[in-house]
Amino acid sequence: MVNQRYAQIIDCYLKTDLSYTEIGAMYGKNRSQVAGIVFRHCPPGAKKRGTPGGARRLAQDITEDEIRQATAIVRRGGNQAAVKRALGVGSKKAASLAKAVYEREDDDGEAAVNQRFWGCRWIYGHVGERGWRLCQAPQAVGSSYCADHHAACHRPTAPPTKPTYGKW
Repeated sequence: MVNQRYAQIIDCYLKTDLSYTEIGAMYGKNRSQVAGIVFRHCPPGAKKRGTPGGARRLAQDITEDEIRQATAIVRRGGNQAAVKRALGVGSKKAASLAKAVYEREDDDGEAAVNQRFWGCRWIYGHVGERGWRLCQAPQAVGSSYCADHHAACHRPTAPPTKPTYGKW
């Protein structure tokens, strides 16, 4: 059962648009205490405001020129840190640029940079040239490759045979 003070805090949270800090000031609690009370005692199914931690990324104003520059950096093998250094932007903007690069399509309607490393790492074509890609099939357990490409890379060796001459 929720005590009376907690019930008042939860009721205030659900019926007003006040922040945790403002609610805390009304009931003699700090922001963290109010957040904890709401998290632990809010009724099931009640709509909670805000977003989970880490998801509060503000939309970044990105220009076409920045996306073009970031795409060139990523195509040369650069990562988010390289984009950040080369363009002189902050971490959040570099992350937004990297996301934009991976979502962008080139003239053929194919992803301009579609090499997210989540599956098989077998390379088709030549890295850096137009049209290269990764297999990206599900990886075999304990391998960077899918089962077919793992087998192609790791051929079993024949056991050594005894020589037919001389005695052992």
